[in-house]
Amino acid sequence: MAAQITIDDITAYLGSSDPDPALATVIDPVVSLVESWKGKKISKWPEHWRIGTIMLIARIDRRRMSPSGVETVTEMGPVYISRKDPEVAQLLELGTWAKPVAG
Repeated sequence: MAAQITIDDITAYLGSSDPDPALATVIDPVVSLVESWKGKKISKWPEHWRIGTIMLIARIDRRRMSPSGVETVTEMGPVYISRKDPEVAQLLELGTWAKPVAG
């Protein structure tokens, strides 16, 4: 099953070689949030939940660097961060990707 998520995991996902200490403030709350959504501790997760959580942590970290939601400004105007990330929802089995539940 899934291993704990570390700063090195996030740094590798982001393609960086220099870990950002601010990531440490995001990892535990996001893991806790996903554990509450899924009703399982990280040690019981399938690997795709772990990857989805890493993507969500990276997304939240990126959002920290653009608090107004603007990714960049081009000659065409501002480029905003997307409000939804279907790949994260798919990996975490959320929303329209949730498995059907009977009863």
